[in-house]
Amino acid sequence: MNTKRILLTAFGCLVLLPGALWGQVGIAPIVVQPEQTTYVEMSNTEVNRISCSDVISDIAKPPGRHIEPNYVGKNAFITFPIMKQGDTITYASDSARLFISCGGSVYDIIAVPKKSKETSPIYLAPPKGNALKENIARLGGLDHEERCLKILNEIRTGKTPETYILRTTERTVKLSPDLRIIQTRQWDIEGVGIRVNEFDVTALPGRSERLALTEKYFYKKGIGKKVVAISLERLNLDPGQSTRMFVLEYKEGGQ
Repeated sequence: MNTKRILLTAFGCLVLLPGALWGQVGIAPIVVQPEQTTYVEMSNTEVNRISCSDVISDIAKPPGRHIEPNYVGKNAFITFPIMKQGDTITYASDSARLFISCGGSVYDIIAVPKKSKETSPIYLAPPKGNALKENIARLGGLDHEERCLKILNEIRTGKTPETYILRTTERTVKLSPDLRIIQTRQWDIEGVGIRVNEFDVTALPGRSERLALTEKYFYKKGIGKKVVAISLERLNLDPGQSTRMFVLEYKEGGQ
């Protein structure tokens, strides 16, 4: 395996991969689950794209709301009107509710406008049964190492399929007095029994030297239950510097 460093631990293989192996970091995608209300921030100056694994059949919105949805095939495009009166430009600030029908499911989205030139990719997740089948079809034929690298690479670069179930969280993990570790996101990959937890790792100020991230910092139960791989974007941190860490583990009831 073309990794910068591999360290064996009692709970599996700690894989420390340089960021160059993964390529550039992508904008984190937003995954919307069917049949539940999801608040989604959207740019009020750009076109926002929503993708579904099936054909989008309808988009309903309350009358009078200042939002302009269009759809074709498996994609919907959402824009907010920009009002200009004389020299004054007014951007949309009111939220709007959308009901998107796709593949036999309805997605309830409350679009929250924000002034931003960047737009996050928005995916409509298929129902759980379909997601499970699609994940097995994509990942089931890969060996263990290839599967881990593919999943980590997709999450690391922001190119996750809509079949990955994303949850945001904020959980502090105390593993070392030298580090502040906060879990920020979690992905469940149904069908292959894998969960990926994302952490923000910061070297605490007060040190006069660079901190090398080695297995001693993560050889602890608090990082996960059935850990099989850990990926760090940086292996050395200056005081106050941060990096992202991805912990891949088997889910309870998985492998």
